Amino acid sequence: PVMFALDTGATESCLKHETFEQLAQARHLITGPSYAAATPTGVVQARSGLLLVGELGIYSHHDLLMMEGPISLLGLGYLSRYKVVFDFPRGVATFTPGGRYHENEHLGTSGLTPTRIDEKWIVERVKTGGPAESVVRQNDEILAVNEEAASDIDFFRMRELLTTGPDAPIRLRLNRNGVEIQAEFRTRDRMAR
Repeated sequence: PVMFALDTGATESCLKHETFEQLAQARHLITGPSYAAATPTGVVQARSGLLLVGELGIYSHHDLLMMEGPISLLGLGYLSRYKVVFDFPRGVATFTPGGRYHENEHLGTSGLTPTRIDEKWIVERVKTGGPAESVVRQNDEILAVNEEAASDIDFFRMRELLTTGPDAPIRLRLNRNGVEIQAEFRTRDRMAR
């Protein structure tokens, strides 16, 4: 058993470093490539992995994408499968399967790290060697993703659009230094080395 924090501000789920390593050694987790994440405290380097089976009470899921981190937490990618009711006085959360309960993890990646600044989506980072590297630059403003206006996209939806299945087409309308441009590329499998 592992204690998890429930983090509605995180998109990904994480396993504490020691737990990640133990599960990898026991072959319950397939390790993937390392990644860098921009956080308020700076850029963090860690690994990604695919947890073969994860159980939450009576519920079970296969092939869960997990990141390595300082604490174990369940983010929106996992929590969005459920209707969660928090009973704060008793310190209890109740989980009931929701509409996304049977959805698989989004294992594609665009290689982009967008951030929201003053109601605009700005590309904070473009992964070297990532799918978007040749067509997107740091500080580009995202105006639309696959015909959806960026102004209508929240954090969770942006994650869904940019981390859909492997080999999915991504079409961006960008503002680069006052010039509107189009960028097209395909996502890549997050677990590919």
